[in-house]
Amino acid sequence: FAVLRGVFSFLQAFWAEKNSQAVAYDIRNELYAKIQSLSFSYHDKNQTGQLMIRATDDVEKVRLFIGQGLLQLVGAVILLTRTIIILFSTNTTLAWTAMPILPVALVLFMFFGIVSQPLFAKVQEKLSALNTVLQENLAGVKVIKAFTREKEQQTKFRTAADDTMKQAITVARLFTFLFPLVFMIANLGQAAIL
Repeated sequence: FAVLRGVFSFLQAFWAEKNSQAVAYDIRNELYAKIQSLSFSYHDKNQTGQLMIRATDDVEKVRLFIGQGLLQLVGAVILLTRTIIILFSTNTTLAWTAMPILPVALVLFMFFGIVSQPLFAKVQEKLSALNTVLQENLAGVKVIKAFTREKEQQTKFRTAADDTMKQAITVARLFTFLFPLVFMIANLGQAAIL
């Protein structure tokens, strides 16, 4: 059984990664074709960094969700449903003791989603601005050197990098608060059951 479980785990990870890479490949090609077909005015209005982030980071996040997040989500729903069924079929009193934990956890995750979404959007904006500064500096490196503007551009890049880092730290602080809180609630539920 351990060998079979190992084989199935390998195949699951392999096929999930293969499918997610194929989807990301298609998305990147379609995104590239779409960007090439847009008007010049669109490119004038939008920063290069935004286009680069959409083509790289956003596609990678979709790929990770398809390859890992979707499998974990389906697995968690099946596991939770089966556990509740087994719990109610074996010991109803114990099941009703454990049930109050479930809505608390769901509310906590919904709160996390509501709070984290704007924070992640700000991280994307900061990363986009950082990439725009980087792209402009690389594209205009001869002009920058010709007019000895290295110090100003270094300061501009450092400011954009610091803004990105500060926003990422804000998101990390939210994670460092949420996960210990989730584990505390789970442990309190376990104590109630015991």
